Amino acid sequence: MRTEMMLERLKVELQMNCGDMLAAAKMCGVSLMFVNQWRKDDKVVDDALKEAEQVGTQGLVSAAIERAVKGIDEDVYYKGIVVGQKKAYSDGLLTTLLKAKVPEFHKDSEGGVSVNVNIANVMPRANSYEDWLQMKAQTTKQLETPAKQLEVVDAEYEVVENPFKGLNL
Repeated sequence: MRTEMMLERLKVELQMNCGDMLAAAKMCGVSLMFVNQWRKDDKVVDDALKEAEQVGTQGLVSAAIERAVKGIDEDVYYKGIVVGQKKAYSDGLLTTLLKAKVPEFHKDSEGGVSVNVNIANVMPRANSYEDWLQMKAQTTKQLETPAKQLEVVDAEYEVVENPFKGLNL
């Protein structure tokens, strides 16, 4: 069973299924224990399978980059009917990829190197305390709305008896 043909099939399966050794072994009709023992016994086989796993794993990374950066098309539904499509991105995947590819992102969380990411700020910034006071006064004026005068309307009314009178509620 330990043949070059079996090794080639295992390598192809690993490359096609993102490096999943269990799935590759099942597709080749062998057990994972058989593959692991073969790897322990033969260094050449172990190296070949490691390389195939790395190629398969790179396919997984490529799919993650595609989803995080370029997005995927998702259907938009209205009353159960597809009316269009929109691009959906994965921010969590993007963060994970950045931590893997740019070491500074990972070090930032450990208190090491800080990363300066320039994101356009929507809120205006004051350069001095006087500027801040002026901006605060402007926003306060914008928020102030004239108090509406409630108009009192004379109306006739009729007294209604309590419909629950007599019930012990």
